[in-house]
Amino acid sequence: MRAAESGVHREVAASRSAWPLIAGGLPQVLPSTLRGTVGTASARANALPEPSFVVSARTLTGPAAGIAGIYESYERLARQGWRLTNATVAAIASASPTVASFARENSPLYIDAIYDGHFDLSLLGKSLVSGYERLGGPAAFGAALTQGEVSALAGAYSIPGVRLEPHPQGAAKEG
Repeated sequence: MRAAESGVHREVAASRSAWPLIAGGLPQVLPSTLRGTVGTASARANALPEPSFVVSARTLTGPAAGIAGIYESYERLARQGWRLTNATVAAIASASPTVASFARENSPLYIDAIYDGHFDLSLLGKSLVSGYERLGGPAAFGAALTQGEVSALAGAYSIPGVRLEPHPQGAAKEG
């Protein structure tokens, strides 16, 4: 999780920059800044690191398996959500009215995916602390993983650290 932290923070910063422009759904008239901020968020999500614990997720057990699953969910939702939102913004700006309309109608699904990915990411800190404690905490890990390191990681992957605000207003509705 430490190795992924800087890439995650770059993605979170880009997402937080673009998020206020799309949280209520895509505006009818796209502001000039929207394409650039969404494009940057998409690029940062696409550049997310794949930590070694995710690469070897099939071999993990216990709390490590859960943490890998949460990270992988975030990674996939953020990448796909931003990629599709970026494509939607491009389609609205330059495609035929039919394609643009289709893209706009589906955009709440992509926006929700971005939010859901960040919500998942905000669960990592609690999961790490819980798993650390269940496996014996400082007595079991010693200098290999100290309470201070766990606390720092928990803060980095916490609700205030990574979740997007506000909740999406154009949330996809069940049909």
